[in-house]
This record gives sequence, C-alpha cells and structure tokens, in this order.
Amino acid sequence: MWLRATLLLLLLLFRTGQGNQGCSGTPNESCPFQEVYTRARDIAEIPKSVAPIITEMFFVDTSIVEIRQGAFANMSNLVKIVFLNNKIKRVEAGAFENLENLVDLEITGAELGDLPVGTFRSLDRLRKVNLRDSRMRRIEKGLFDGLGDLEEVYLHRNEIGSLPGGVFDGLPKLSLLHLGWNQISNVSQDLFKPLTQLKTLRLQNNQVGSLGAGTLDSLQQLVELNLESNRLQTLLPNLLSRLVNLERIFLDKNSIEVLPHETFLGLGKVKQLKMASNRLKAFPALGAMQLLTELDLSRNRISTLENLAGASLPSLTTLKLQGNQLETLPTGYLDHLGKLTSLYLGDNPWRCDCHLLYLHQWMKMNAKRIKDAKKLACFWVSKRQ
Repeated sequence: MWLRATLLLLLLLFRTGQGNQGCSGTPNESCPFQEVYTRARDIAEIPKSVAPIITEMFFVDTSIVEIRQGAFANMSNLVKIVFLNNKIKRVEAGAFENLENLVDLEITGAELGDLPVGTFRSLDRLRKVNLRDSRMRRIEKGLFDGLGDLEEVYLHRNEIGSLPGGVFDGLPKLSLLHLGWNQISNVSQDLFKPLTQLKTLRLQNNQVGSLGAGTLDSLQQLVELNLESNRLQTLLPNLLSRLVNLERIFLDKNSIEVLPHETFLGLGKVKQLKMASNRLKAFPALGAMQLLTELDLSRNRISTLENLAGASLPSLTTLKLQGNQLETLPTGYLDHLGKLTSLYLGDNPWRCDCHLLYLHQWMKMNAKRIKDAKKLACFWVSKRQ
C-alpha cells in the first residue's frame, strides 16, 4: 500500500508540476504551494487550516471517508483539490464553501453513490470536475447549478443508469463531457440541448440503444463523438447532419446493420471514422471527406464497396477492411487513394478469378502498404456442370 501511494504521489507531482520547475522534488521542499497527504502521512479528517501560501491540496490513499460541510472554509486561497483513491463515502452539501478561487476539483476512486445538490455551492470559478471511478449511481438535477464557468466534467467508470432532464442546464461553457463506462440506456432528446459549446462527448461502453431525432442538433461545435460499445442498431438519417465540425467519430462495437444514405454527408472535417465490429453489409456514401485519414470498417459483413468507390478521400492513409465478406475489389478502386500507407484486407473470402487481377497487381506494386498480407488468401469457386 505504501509503494502504491508513493507511485500515485509521484504521478500527481509530475502531472501538476509540469510547467512548475520548482515542483520537481518533494512537495514540502520544492513545492511550497502544495499540501500533500498520503498513506505515509495519513489523516482521517480534513485539516482545519493550511498556510496561506498553499493553493493546491492532494489527498492520496488516506483514511478520509467523508467531507463535511465547510471542511475547507479556512482555505480560501485553494485553486485545486484532488482526492485520489480515498474511500470517501459521503460528501455533505456545502463541503467546498468559501473556495471562491477553486478551479479544479477531483474526487476519484471513491465510494460515493451520489452527491447531494449543493455539493458545489459557491464554486463560481470552477472549471473542471472529475468524479471518475467513484461508484456514482445517480446524478441529481441541480448538482451542477451555479457552475457557469465549468468547462470539463468527467463522470466515467461509474454506475450511472440514467441522467435526469435538465441536469446539464446552466453550463454554457462546457467543452468536454465524459460519460463512458456507465450503464446509461436512455438519452433524452433535450439532455444535451444547453451544451452549445461542447467539443467532446464520450458515451462509450454504455447501453444506449438509440438516439432520437434532434438529440445532437445543438452540438454544432462538437469535434469528437464517441458511441463505441453500445447497443445501437442504426442511426436516424439526420442525426449527425448539424455536427459540421466533427473530426472524430467512434461507432465501433455496436450492432449496427444498416445506415441511411445521408448519415455522413456534409461532414467535411472528419479525420477519423471508426465503424469496426458491427453488422454492416454495406456502407453509406461518404461524399467528399477531404481530411479523412483513417477509416475502419473491419469485422463487419460488408460484401460491396460500391458507395466507397465514389468517395473523395485524398488524405486517407489507413483503410481497414479485414474481417468482412469481400470477394473482389472494383478495378481502379485504390488508384485514387494516393496517400494510403496502411491497408488491411485479411480474413475476407476473396474469389480467385479474373476479377481479382486488379487487386493482385496492385499488391505486387504496393507490398509495403498491405499490413496483414499473411492473412490474405483467395478461394476457387467450382462451376456446376
């Protein structure tokens, strides 16, 4: 346990001291503005006060199990508080009162269950809240009230089953929302409506089965959308149509069988599109994705690349098509992919006939671009008399 706490402490000091050359040694000697408690310097309660010079406090693997109202009332200079791997079970409303300068608050590796409305009361300048891996089961409406400057919220690796409507109201500056690795199955149509400045939305590893019309319409600044490892079977035709700033789309490991023709049309800024491990038999049109560098369609049921053949993908460097039902490749299909450096074609039932001649010749001239050549084989199909 002592070694673990020491390693966690070193990680924290490196993470917080990057840009602070005075934070390269032990916190009390080289970081006079930090107060750090670990298993080696254990405490069971928040200290009543600290020196006025202290602006950052770290509690790593200590015996603290609750944070009471007004626990930091005499520490108004704090800008950052981190609780890492403390078995905190209870945080009272008003626990962080009088911290008008607090910018960064982290409670991770706890056993919270939930937090009462008022937990973040009076934290007008708070920009980041991290509640990762804290066994959170509920997020109450009103929990984030009054946090108009909040920019990042991390709620991943918890046990959250649902999110009440209006829970993210009043967060006009929020740019990152991480909800991955929870048990969320339903996303209400207006849940994200107030988040007009959101750039990163991560919902991977949940149980979302569908997204209703208009659910994402207000997220026009969104750059990253991660819906990997959910239960999606399709997407509505215009679900993504207003997300014109999207650069990264992750839809891997769902149960998607078909996508509407217009799903990705108009998304000209996309650089990374991952659709691996679904049930797709064909792929919708991509149109002109001038910036797309990585396209992953591996481990689906795709038997034709007709729609991809007409796409304009001048920047594509990585194309993953392994593990599908491809038997042949249209003549000239790879010729317009001039920047392609990594192509995966293995584990497909390629047919050994004249239609495969184009692919065979392309592979001879571009052997280094085929990254899974050992998994490539073709099969003869005998003609019935």
